[in-house]
Amino acid sequence: MKYIRHETEGFILFTRSDRIIWHAKVARKLFGDASKIVSAGFVSVRDGVPTCHGMSESLDVRSREDDTKALCDMLGIPMPNDKHEHSAR
Repeated sequence: MKYIRHETEGFILFTRSDRIIWHAKVARKLFGDASKIVSAGFVSVRDGVPTCHGMSESLDVRSREDDTKALCDMLGIPMPNDKHEHSAR
């Protein structure tokens, strides 16, 4: 999957397909311009947990270090290294 993270709207996820769908084209259609795009790249899912990585060449924007955690939080998915279940000990 591909993703765009917008400053106020959060994450937009869209599929990679045989047809090329550029990050910049999606950003223009949804937001009009890219001025509030904070990051963009790709999402891989392994064992049910998404990981953000890479960059959008069409937007010239990279994924950020906190994207994976922010996406997991938005989707309500605990990250494998989350210690929340152990904090009550």
